[in-house]
Amino acid sequence: MNAEAHIEFTCPCGAQVVLVSPVPPPNLMAERHSDSTQEQWDSAFCDACTKDFDVCVRNTYFDVDVEIEGAVQVTFDVAQYPDDNEISEIIASTDQCDDFELEMRQIVLLAELSAPDSAHRTLFNLLHVQAVTLIETYLSSVLIHEVMNSDANLRRLVETDPELSKMKFSLADIFTQYDKLRFTVAKHLSAIIYHNIAKVNNLYANVLGIEFGDHKWLYQAVSKRHDCVHRNGYTTQKDKINTSKEEVLELAKLAGAFIANIDQQVSYARYERT
Repeated sequence: MNAEAHIEFTCPCGAQVVLVSPVPPPNLMAERHSDSTQEQWDSAFCDACTKDFDVCVRNTYFDVDVEIEGAVQVTFDVAQYPDDNEISEIIASTDQCDDFELEMRQIVLLAELSAPDSAHRTLFNLLHVQAVTLIETYLSSVLIHEVMNSDANLRRLVETDPELSKMKFSLADIFTQYDKLRFTVAKHLSAIIYHNIAKVNNLYANVLGIEFGDHKWLYQAVSKRHDCVHRNGYTTQKDKINTSKEEVLELAKLAGAFIANIDQQVSYARYERT
């Protein structure tokens, strides 16, 4: 599994700068957490004032951090994307809903376990994060599978996606690029930030013809997940997030209904293709 940091920051001149930088794997041979740090250096450029920035992406066993000297309000998200073998498995598999339901049942079981009161905040915050991750994983794997196994879906995506539609190559490369087209598209889809729910919703509607239905709750769940992962369970206003058992169970219920609705539409689309 590979990873990229999608970084956004404000230049002192006031302009916004956006870049994507590779996340280095941690040193898995290190005996101590402090020795597992690996760094990836990159550069960024402000189009408004031409200022250059040095970007350092650090990764350890448990955390990714981004440091940009001179930048203001640095924010980032880490997107993990599969390697070629994993992409091949995603393209072939039709077990996305079964995988989701199996893992969500484990979350419910863990939420029902007896744990010391002092551990409740950590446990339920982690279960919330995992539940949202399961939703994102389902959305990613289904989108890749459905696009890669339907010429019509593939064409709609390539013709309408801004990044894919602007790709250019020479006539001499046309057959080589055609042979690699499906993997190029699959890698592009796997690199999408799937907690950008508005973007993913548009992809499902415009490319697959699948409607999410009511999903306002998902925006709130994703925002809370972000705070739990990147701020150790605190909001930007420094308020502590205390997820309860009841909230975890309610999220599991909402997620189950949301995925069931999508999967019913996916199943019908697969039936129509046979």
